[in-house]
Amino acid sequence: MGFGAMDNPAVVAACTTAMLGEGPDVKEVRARIGAEIARRLEGAMGPDADPAVLGVLQITYTGAILSAGMGHLRFETLPGMMAQAAVLMTGGGE
Repeated sequence: MGFGAMDNPAVVAACTTAMLGEGPDVKEVRARIGAEIARRLEGAMGPDADPAVLGVLQITYTGAILSAGMGHLRFETLPGMMAQAAVLMTGGGE
């Protein structure tokens, strides 16, 4: 399922509820998603990235995804918000 499915509030609600479940299968999927998010952030930030910044960016991203899943943000705004967060955290805008 791609982000296109996220235009349907019922799909978003079902995915959000499912991902917050406690079943062993859900925990495995969550762990894999978390590892992939970390891998992509590390790739984007480069090998010399501060581990603290990577951790905060990962929490920022997962919080943003959750907020979008609850309808508080639009998924389309997330890439720009993440770029802005990275700039703020690394002092890249100075």
